[in-house]
Amino acid sequence: MNVEVDRLPEVAPLRKPALQIPQRFFSLDAVRGLAALSVIFWHWQHFFYHGIEAAEYDRTAQPFYPLFFVFYNKGWIAVDFFFSLSGFIFFWLYSERVAARDISGRNFALLRFSRLYPLHLLALGVVLVGQSVIYHRTGQFFVYPFNDVYHFILNLLFASSWGFERGFSFNAPTSSVSIEILIYALFFILCLKGGARPWMLAPLVLAGLILLRFQPLLGRGLFSFFLGGLVFYTYAAMVKAGWVERWVGPFAWVMIAGWVVALLEGRFDLIPLGRKSAALAITGVLFPMTILALALIETKRGHLGERLSPLGDISYSLYLLHFPLQLTFMIAIGSIGWSPSFFYTKTSMLVFFTILIGLCTLSYRFLERPAQRILRDKFMA
Repeated sequence: MNVEVDRLPEVAPLRKPALQIPQRFFSLDAVRGLAALSVIFWHWQHFFYHGIEAAEYDRTAQPFYPLFFVFYNKGWIAVDFFFSLSGFIFFWLYSERVAARDISGRNFALLRFSRLYPLHLLALGVVLVGQSVIYHRTGQFFVYPFNDVYHFILNLLFASSWGFERGFSFNAPTSSVSIEILIYALFFILCLKGGARPWMLAPLVLAGLILLRFQPLLGRGLFSFFLGGLVFYTYAAMVKAGWVERWVGPFAWVMIAGWVVALLEGRFDLIPLGRKSAALAITGVLFPMTILALALIETKRGHLGERLSPLGDISYSLYLLHFPLQLTFMIAIGSIGWSPSFFYTKTSMLVFFTILIGLCTLSYRFLERPAQRILRDKFMA
């Protein structure tokens, strides 16, 4: 007896769902916090200043130097990483919304003001008091010399690095934030006019390179911010084309190799970072590659670096509060009669960072977030 068996219909093989851009990049939050810590290690040398003059000190005797040597030696360049990361984040979060008129200039400005200004104002006030105390005791300021009414007004307006200043003043780490204010305005205008396209960013990157000679900090900001924008467009194109899984491995290995070379250079000073070509290799290649590789890895794996992401939450307060705390420590050891050599000890660093991270956590929870909420609820159109 013949039995006819119906053939099952052919079923197309299951396809993996397309990868999407994450709602949050935990890894980028984490490295933002690490960049802030890098700047603090670089500024540890402030403790050995004689007034506003950099004094000779033993760099290698600083606390935990074998572990954090790259931060002590090259930590200043983390500012350029901030600029690049800001470019990536802003083009990710705001470029299309601004171009579509979903966010007005007023609201965009309020978003930035409510995030940046409350803590800036507090830190500026603390530095004003601290510098006054030190000047009264010693007859000179600490590290940053231009602490007069004129420069106070510039700082109050977030204009301390717009070309009107005579030098560093008050809470000078905010100078890079001052530059970002100008870049935010340029970014908004560019997006509003529909010009936020990859090919439009290259001339701005080039302009930043040219400005390095005349306005170094502005040039660094312009170059790195819009390079970060190009990184975002590259990343978004790779996600759209479905290339993430194919290229995430190669980009990750290139990133790792780049950081191995950078660490070796930082330890043995193989290439003086003062040379423009060496600095450009880091700011123009390694930093963008790092941002792109981390974004690709997190797109594929998800939640990369989530445990360290709270560092990103307090990165702004780490950046703004470390110099006011340094001032406070200098006043304290002056009152006790201790020598600045105390800051060669591991105890000094452990105490400093314990207090700093505690203050930053409190600041983020009880000042920055509440101030943002109040200002946005009251003034957002």
